Amino acid sequence: MVKITRNFLKRVDVQELLELVGGPNGEKILMKVPSTKFVSEFSLADLVNIHINKVRSILYKFYEHKIVEFTKHKDLDRGLYIYSWRLLLDNVKSTLIKNKKAEIKILQDKLLSEGLQNHFKCHGCGTFYTYDQSLNNNFSCPYDDSPLKMVDRQREVRKIRRQVSSLEKQIMILRKMAS
Repeated sequence: MVKITRNFLKRVDVQELLELVGGPNGEKILMKVPSTKFVSEFSLADLVNIHINKVRSILYKFYEHKIVEFTKHKDLDRGLYIYSWRLLLDNVKSTLIKNKKAEIKILQDKLLSEGLQNHFKCHGCGTFYTYDQSLNNNFSCPYDDSPLKMVDRQREVRKIRRQVSSLEKQIMILRKMAS
């Protein structure tokens, strides 16, 4: 088993996940959150030069995915709560696996619709139709009256199967990593 380190955050798929969850500044902020100790959101805001409210909002998004955790304490001088945050590296891995599984589900659903239905294309305007739509239009395009021709979807089906296989391999590799 490979131990997860901060270098894990530099993986392209992890960076895409961080941007998906935290938006364009998500990765920038998360790279400054330590995994060994808690750091205040004010310190983080200073480090990344982003307004405190925006930093807090992004950190809450990561918290919803259990990528970070926080503690809070009251600043008696100001009467405010100060939140301190810590990165949960293993949960980044879990969230990444969960997202890859969701991608697989979407692709498998698409595979079912692609593989089971015949599709037809108008070579005049390039519009695609399902079998039922084509039948209702007597296999003629409703826009330009061109005849519809059946499209071989096997290439698309093979492409989707390759994507699913690739995602499954990525998940296996991620599962071999220890926290």
